[in-house]
Amino acid sequence: MSNPSLERYPAFPPDFRFSTLDEACKLTFCPSPQPPTTPITSGPLSLPPLAAAYFSAFLPRDWCIGFVPHGGYISSLLTQAGLEFLRLLPTESWGTTLIPSFRRALSKHIHPLKFQMEFLRRALSDSTCTIRVQATKLGVSYSVLSLSLYQLTPNTTPPLHHECCTGYVTYTNIPLSEPVKTNPTVVLPPEYPIFPLSLCTPATSNRTNTFWRVCSNKLTYYVPPTSTQNLALGLVEQWVRWADYPQRRVGFFPRDMGYICDMYFPPGEALLVANGFGERTRWYPTLGYEVELKSLPGDESVGWEWLFMRVETRGVRGGRLDVRVQVWGSEEGNGEGEMRLVARGSQVCLVVPGEKNAKGRGANPLVIKINRFNHSEARVPKLKNQ
Repeated sequence: MSNPSLERYPAFPPDFRFSTLDEACKLTFCPSPQPPTTPITSGPLSLPPLAAAYFSAFLPRDWCIGFVPHGGYISSLLTQAGLEFLRLLPTESWGTTLIPSFRRALSKHIHPLKFQMEFLRRALSDSTCTIRVQATKLGVSYSVLSLSLYQLTPNTTPPLHHECCTGYVTYTNIPLSEPVKTNPTVVLPPEYPIFPLSLCTPATSNRTNTFWRVCSNKLTYYVPPTSTQNLALGLVEQWVRWADYPQRRVGFFPRDMGYICDMYFPPGEALLVANGFGERTRWYPTLGYEVELKSLPGDESVGWEWLFMRVETRGVRGGRLDVRVQVWGSEEGNGEGEMRLVARGSQVCLVVPGEKNAKGRGANPLVIKINRFNHSEARVPKLKNQ
């Protein structure tokens, strides 16, 4: 009989190379098997038909919660697929019919203004996926794309493609958008004061649960001294930076907001750990996820080095967790100076036992069993190979 105090955790061989988000979002374009042929006319512009493109990608297992690809990573992957679609659109047969000015406008839609994702089934890590991008609305000011992620299901004859995630992403160019003329300009302050980065301390590995939440190792976390008291109120506050920033000097960009807004340790779990009750590994699979981009970094070629996150628990009922996320950053990107709202998101998750995360996967040589309260036997994934 198995010991209930033992849990399964992912393990990585010593020579495993951990990837960056850009590497994990690498896409390969696949020509559409049935290119559209019937043009659509909308107003004065002759638009192509509902253009669709297909991309393939590999889902690495160092971007997982347990053994399932992280929902925020999947959102960033789909967002990147939409950007690649808009970049390739004028060069494809169904994009060359666009008038030149309209084609140039589409090529400038480089900011994911808003996205909404629905997670239908768990995806499989260490395997490939197919992403379908559909042009729902192409416009001069903004474009709306429909995206879906598919994977082949194992152990079925014949193999079937299952839709794992679907959603819509709105793209635009924020600096080129016509601003609303107000005098004076209204800038809403944070609902609660933001604790200065200089007074925060590094979060412990137990606080971020690096053994179960493998993809949390991609970030460095700093928390305020009042973090434990805030956890009791269902509030998570943290400063984040890429863990490999000192080596790569690459910050956060708008396309990364899908991952960032979903990268937090759930307040209930964090409170148990902070009060010395040890880990209670649960899994919080996402059902619905929305993010809105509110501002850009001062230097878009550099991005934000530090971002401040505030995660509020809006409700826990019936095995469901509702949260609201706000991300703040300074124009300089270093966490100093006037703070501006960068993005905000909302999320609906299920709350299930962690064992369901690996359900149906069978024996896995890359899985180790360790004591829940003693992680000395486990190897914590590091970004040392980047």
